[in-house]
Amino acid sequence: MESFDIRVRVLSCERCGAPLQAPEAGGSLGCSYCGTTMMVEARRLEPVRPNHVLEEDARIAKLRLQLDGDLAQNPYSTVAPPPGCGALTHAGLEDVQVQLARRFREAVALVRAEPTFEHQRLAWWCATQLNQGYGLTGKHLERRAVLERAIEELSDPGFRHMLYVNLAGAAARAGELAAARAWIERCDPRPEDLMLDSGYRVGLASVLVREGDVAMTLDLVGARVGDIPEARQFRLMFAMYRIHAFEKLGRDQDAMTAAMAISTDEEVGPVLVQALEANELAPRTTATLRASSSS
Repeated sequence: MESFDIRVRVLSCERCGAPLQAPEAGGSLGCSYCGTTMMVEARRLEPVRPNHVLEEDARIAKLRLQLDGDLAQNPYSTVAPPPGCGALTHAGLEDVQVQLARRFREAVALVRAEPTFEHQRLAWWCATQLNQGYGLTGKHLERRAVLERAIEELSDPGFRHMLYVNLAGAAARAGELAAARAWIERCDPRPEDLMLDSGYRVGLASVLVREGDVAMTLDLVGARVGDIPEARQFRLMFAMYRIHAFEKLGRDQDAMTAAMAISTDEEVGPVLVQALEANELAPRTTATLRASSSS
């Protein structure tokens, strides 16, 4: 079984967090790792389809108005951890993953008891951090299981949208393009929140570049910074897909110009080369940047 195959239901164990193949219709589910038996409801994978009324130009204008907002105040940003989670941001560390997994299971219990927005955000934030940490350590089934568990537990469409984005991106990076396409198609394609829109663009771009559609990728992220409203949290990913698209289109000078533009960013500029290499993007531009930095 591929790690992200949408035709197979995979959930994290409610007790130990292990990835488990679960029945579509629900019922009894036993964990072969810790011995727990749990009851699961029928699978919930409905797409996020809010009833948007804005035309596209008006939607983009609304997104631009959000550019000067405080990112930490947007609930769909991971920048501000929920109360009590400030020490759980280094998700690549195994001991932090253990703490995050425990906090996620506690958050799911809170959501079931009282599905407030705050409880849902806690569960979503923990799942998102675990996704990043498991991705760094190659635990693909674990990241799939915690993301799908969160999708089935949460009702807020914004959180569900971002979880689908995470699954699409993870599947694309694992080379499972059919699964990636299936997950991204469950997202809201026209969000009116900047974080949700930027997340969707990055998720879809991760699929498109691996499908070879670099022209559409460039349209999606914009040929220049500012062409498309982009949430600051995603600026490195926007830049990387822009650089890669230019290079694949044979526009190496434009690729280098885009690389130099993001290189001046004090926060993400220093990690550009490593990020391009890790994502296997824009190899010629990456080689040039690395050569120039070592000379």
